[in-house]
Amino acid sequence: MINQDFTVLISAALPTTLFLVGYWAWSRQRRRTGLAKEGTSAKRAAHMPVDFLKPEQQKLSGLAPGATTSIDFSDIAVDLSGKTYVNLDSMVHEEPHSNTVTVREMSGGYILFIPKGREEPMLFTPGRLLTSIVRYAPVIQIVEDESDRVRLC
Repeated sequence: MINQDFTVLISAALPTTLFLVGYWAWSRQRRRTGLAKEGTSAKRAAHMPVDFLKPEQQKLSGLAPGATTSIDFSDIAVDLSGKTYVNLDSMVHEEPHSNTVTVREMSGGYILFIPKGREEPMLFTPGRLLTSIVRYAPVIQIVEDESDRVRLC
């Protein structure tokens, strides 16, 4: 009988205790961020002009057909047989930098432009594709230095 009463008491008190602990943590977070007073901080906060906001970064899968862009070197995957793919969820870059490669979307896949003449050439390591967490599209052509030398995959 005593065990049953104790179980009922615990099952009634536990949700209330969890609620109070959660509320306490939430209220402390609000004080640390300066948002403890409702409405006063929001009224004084200035809106950032749109000209100073970065546009949302676009994914490779969102580009229009025929578009050319730069993606990170690490977003290129080579499987164990040597076939090459691009990660469709990779973020595109407006300006290329030292760790990016240029890709162009075409019907049926992508053309990959590998920069040539660098001090350290870009070397890709074949491996297993992570198809359970990454969406891949095939690379249908590999072009070195955007010249006329094209290797079909």
